[in-house]
Amino acid sequence: MNIKIASKENESEWLGLRIALWPDVSKKIHEKEIIAMLSNPEKFITFIAYDTSNHSIGFIEASIHEIIDEGCVVKNIGYIEGWYIDPKYRKKGIGAELVKSAEKWVLEKGLKEIAVDTNLDNIQSQNAYQALGYKEQDRFILYRKFL
Repeated sequence: MNIKIASKENESEWLGLRIALWPDVSKKIHEKEIIAMLSNPEKFITFIAYDTSNHSIGFIEASIHEIIDEGCVVKNIGYIEGWYIDPKYRKKGIGAELVKSAEKWVLEKGLKEIAVDTNLDNIQSQNAYQALGYKEQDRFILYRKFL
């Protein structure tokens, strides 16, 4: 396995992985978000994992959030925006290596905390983060109404 920082050169692979994670989001929106992240490398980073045949098999997107959040003790924190591993490659440590890459980037930015959110019904994601040492801080519930 090899991990590379996402760039213009591997943008199509990144796009495919984003679509796998967020299939309900349009390709056009994914493309706009990728362009925005690539244009602001001080605030955003994406790592892409490749198998031994150099096929993209997973990714993690991280950013810097400039917020004061309950449960966090500093103003600026690292944040995992998205994390995906192709189902055929799960439970092999690839996801953990991607998370470590994001954590290392956050530390290199001089930050001391990293956070993530997930849906209450996404038990698989909750278990994965807990296995990597993340502690639950809050049970956030968002209400919305379509008009």
